[in-house]
Amino acid sequence: VMRKNKVCNLEDWDDLGIKQRPRRRKDWEVAMALESLGDVQGQDVLGVGAGADRAVFELCNRGARVWAIDLYASPGEWGLFAPREMLTNPAACSPVAFDERRLVVQHMDARRLRFPDASFDGLFSLGSIEHFGALADIAQASREIGRVLKPGGIAAIATEYRLSGEGDGWPGVVLFSPATLDEAIIQPSGLKRLDKPDWSISEATLATAYPLAEFVQSYEAGREMRRDDVVLEHVGYTFTSVMLVLKKASGEAAHA
Repeated sequence: VMRKNKVCNLEDWDDLGIKQRPRRRKDWEVAMALESLGDVQGQDVLGVGAGADRAVFELCNRGARVWAIDLYASPGEWGLFAPREMLTNPAACSPVAFDERRLVVQHMDARRLRFPDASFDGLFSLGSIEHFGALADIAQASREIGRVLKPGGIAAIATEYRLSGEGDGWPGVVLFSPATLDEAIIQPSGLKRLDKPDWSISEATLATAYPLAEFVQSYEAGREMRRDDVVLEHVGYTFTSVMLVLKKASGEAAHA
């Protein structure tokens, strides 16, 4: 059985039944989140730093009431990923048809979620939390994640995992280690992992490494991606995605 708390590996595509090729980390993140959140029919699910992530729309189609929050009204450099149009016409931002009546989109800072304690049955954040600022900012967002989740609720958080290189990333991007995942996300959230983590990565996965700049240029130009983007290289680092699947203890009082 594949672990839920794990580093992205090429071999996971077959385990998750992902047929798209080339293999994209985003497809892995979405598939892992959807599987981890499980049956969301009738549930309230929050997307933190949700942008126009496909998971937003897929969860609507699975019967969830979805709240998507991001800095939509002032996206700046993230306009490609968190388009302002999500606020007014989310259907134009979706790769799939979905029930718009199930979606609420709001401009909101993840470090100050404007929701009452214990509001959501489930929560996802895919490839966003590493951009929230310093580790202290990420810890604050993690506290908010724990606060708004209901007892027994699940949070699926995908972020960047450092495979090699010295330090915690570059300006605007944190690359996590097992220690900083624990320090900045898990402990502040007050949540517990669903299973024992697997930080291993296969040689075949490492062999896919290629420059981040090349990927970004292709993405921004709208060119078709012709190779796997599972491991990337940038300014002396190699990195990939990691998934945390965390649960709030049942009956636990919400903490401030």
